[in-house]
Amino acid sequence: LGLTLTTRETSSAAAARKALDAALTAKTAALCTVDMGSLPYYGLPKEYAGGMPHLVAVVGHDDDGVWIDDRGARPRHLTFAELATARAGYRQGKHRLITVDGTRPRHDAAGAVRDAIADTARTYVTPAVPKSFWSNCGFAGLDKWQRMLTDRKDAKGWPSLFGEGARAFAGLQRAYECVE
Repeated sequence: LGLTLTTRETSSAAAARKALDAALTAKTAALCTVDMGSLPYYGLPKEYAGGMPHLVAVVGHDDDGVWIDDRGARPRHLTFAELATARAGYRQGKHRLITVDGTRPRHDAAGAVRDAIADTARTYVTPAVPKSFWSNCGFAGLDKWQRMLTDRKDAKGWPSLFGEGARAFAGLQRAYECVE
């Protein structure tokens, strides 16, 4: 898109909150990496906390908390504590905050889209991962996933891992998230 971005990471929840407050006060687009399993409205089991990185846009704040855009018809309200818990929940993200600072002049958006489509198509036949992981990526990965969705004999098959209830919900929710 030709955007210029700034990414900030910190291990300090207080510093993370201060940076977010500054972005919101400046009316700058603020994207936070959170742990989906730590967001209260997904209803995921506690054992999923910490392993589901997810990006949300913080679109406003009031005295009680923040408003986030998370694929819903309307922004969702979280308390400051709920957002802090979700930001801290994905430890590798280190309270990551991405702000959109502006645009690059004379950016060729159409060319960038063509290049991205071509690169994506290439990764379906030659994944950009070590060769030992190729069976999990591209067309080979889709074939493997198709088999695993119905394989009742394999301990790693979906019927074994995500048979019903909360586990089925979590598996289907994560599949949806990754496809989207």
